[in-house]
Amino acid sequence: MVPYPVQLIPVIFNIQIQSSTFVYSQNSQRAIQCTNAEGVQISRNYFNTASSIAPVLLCNTKNISASNNNFISNQSALSQFYTYDNSTPCLTSLTSLINLLPSAFNETFLPPIIATGSGIQINVVRTSTTTTSTTSSTSQTSITTSTVSTSLSNTQGSLSTRSSSVIYASTMASDLYSYCEQYSHDEPSPSSQDPTAALFSELIHESVHDEFKQELKTNMVLYIVAGATHSKHTGKNLATKLRIHLCNYARDIKGFQYAFIQTMSPATRHIYVKKMNGKEMKIVDLATWQWKKKDDGSSYSFKNYHNEPAVNILIDFNERK
Repeated sequence: MVPYPVQLIPVIFNIQIQSSTFVYSQNSQRAIQCTNAEGVQISRNYFNTASSIAPVLLCNTKNISASNNNFISNQSALSQFYTYDNSTPCLTSLTSLINLLPSAFNETFLPPIIATGSGIQINVVRTSTTTTSTTSSTSQTSITTSTVSTSLSNTQGSLSTRSSSVIYASTMASDLYSYCEQYSHDEPSPSSQDPTAALFSELIHESVHDEFKQELKTNMVLYIVAGATHSKHTGKNLATKLRIHLCNYARDIKGFQYAFIQTMSPATRHIYVKKMNGKEMKIVDLATWQWKKKDDGSSYSFKNYHNEPAVNILIDFNERK
């Protein structure tokens, strides 16, 4: 038995990870990581991995369910995970997930932009100097303002300042300049043992050095990392409103000029291209992508992948005014 986490603060509810394909190599990190969530359903996914690292890590999370997941070549022999329900913490065996381990129970990572019952708003943490701040999930940049600027009603689309503790959607972003400074994309990383990391490293390198026709500076390009919407509120245009709100805030308050997105999701691609006037700068068919490994030849790691391509998308905020 392990103690119930003392700071279990759910900030995202009812996450569904289903019908997805995860392919990664021996030294890859986890395919799914989730922090501060209540209600996580993982089903009908395909994991192809040679890694000994558990493919799924849930932190500060309760009410977990999983079924019909297919694992190929995972070296981990354990089939256990920790689940924290509303009553008694328990260690349960579940053959559909491998090594689902909790960690960092005393940490909370709140999303910078949230959609609540009363609308979209900036998520803030107040300090003794009445300054409010929110930090991106990758901890490279912070967005600071003196007040919660606006919230957008998801029912009528009108501006309001009401607040609610119920979160319907969230999105996370960073400064692309700060990201590249930290992870150094001056050149692709062929020495990486992870083809997925090498692919997206190469795409960022091409975007920064080939597609983007000017010198990258701080507070210039917003790197939108990820977003999620409550399953009960999909199809209501909430995901689009949330991303538009994020881009407007980054442009009007922080002075960003562009947004950069990498995606393999057709729904996400539709939002940024069709609804937000983004331009597809690079489209990569994973089945034909050649992984050029340093001192180790090359390979086609995703030759059996026949799904959505990886896409670089750039949004010019000046064209959206």
